[in-house]
Amino acid sequence: MATVLVGCKVRQGLIMELIVPGLDDSGKPGLMPAPIDPDAPRVFLKGCNSQRVAQINPAEETAVFTEVDEAFATEWFKRNAKLPFVRNGQVFMQANAKDAKAQARDHKSVETGFEALNPAGDARLKKEAPKAAPDFESMPSVRKQIGIQ
Repeated sequence: MATVLVGCKVRQGLIMELIVPGLDDSGKPGLMPAPIDPDAPRVFLKGCNSQRVAQINPAEETAVFTEVDEAFATEWFKRNAKLPFVRNGQVFMQANAKDAKAQARDHKSVETGFEALNPAGDARLKKEAPKAAPDFESMPSVRKQIGIQ
């Protein structure tokens, strides 16, 4: 059995499985998947958060690699080629460790949207939170309690 390395930049990981299409009312393959087969092969890809849990320094991690059966991985990537995280290189396949690490380095700047926030200067954080004030006009019971009629 030949294997390949599948790299996963998705922080929480991913479950790879080949879903068999279900049949519509006319007996033709439909859009809905068939009931999940508990014996169907599944591969659990670990994400960078698994390194954090294992107390391995994730700062240098650009992707976490999982060894996967080549036939399974090839079919999965063929079926899922249109998914954004496959197209963007957040999940990728390589034949050997050298090529896998090189691709991970090349895609280091690709963001998944699940990266940890840096409170010191992350562009995703708002500069100043809006001030919240109670809306007494729409809360008659509160107005009554505090003596505003």
